Order: sequence, then structure tokens, then C-alpha cells
Amino acid sequence: MDKDTEYIALQGLIISNTFVSFISCFFNILNIIIHLFYIKRKSYVFELGIYFSIAELLYSIAQVISFFRIFSPGFEIEPKSALCFIQSSLIDYANFSSMIWLSYMTYSVYVLLTKNDKSFMNKGRTKFLLIGFVTPIIFTIM
Repeated sequence: MDKDTEYIALQGLIISNTFVSFISCFFNILNIIIHLFYIKRKSYVFELGIYFSIAELLYSIAQVISFFRIFSPGFEIEPKSALCFIQSSLIDYANFSSMIWLSYMTYSVYVLLTKNDKSFMNKGRTKFLLIGFVTPIIFTIM
């Protein structure tokens, strides 16, 4: 495969990925807005869903960056730019943060359904916010 054919194929993939990422950004932002402004009764499970949406929004934004990378002047398939570094760091951070929030949501549902224990919801909220949003920074830097 020559370089021009590879470039055209890569453009098509990135454009389709960017389109899906824009849709994901829209629905994540809509989810956050609806939760913050329109839901009267704030639920613990919905709050965890918002944290997960924030992490997924960051991932979608990182995917949109590739659209700007491929259409920038002097684009090469080999990743060398600072924008590539920012994108990869943001993808790593968002993936790890999403994994943490999804795991915590699963654990919360497990505790609520099997043990019927609602006391854990208010105990470690600050701790879980730190774990969900700060711990991925540490692992991304590593």
C-alpha cells in the first residue's frame, strides 16, 4: 500500500470516528445538563452516572482531536507532535477514569441490591471523587 492510499484510508477512518465522537460529546453534555438543571430529586446513582459521563466526555474530546491532527499542515502518519501527546494522555486518563467510575457504579448497585445498605453512599464521597478523578492522573503520568 503506497503512502497516498494509506493517507486516504486513514482520513476516512478518522472522519467517521470524529463523527461518532461528536455524537457522543453531544449526548454526554446533554446528560450532564439534564442532571444538573432539570432533575429535581438528586439520586446517588445518577450522580455516579454524571461522573462517568464526564470521563466519557473527555474521551470523546480526545477522539475529536485526531480530526484536527489529520487536517493540520505537515501531517504525518507517524505521531510526533505535541497534539498527539495531549491526545494520547487524555485518552489514557479518560479510559482509566471511566473504568474506575463504571466499577464503582457496579459495586454500588451490588451493595444496594444484595445488602440493602444505603449508608455507604455518604461515607466516602470525597474519597471516591479523588479516586475517580485524581488516581488516573497518576497512572497517566507514569
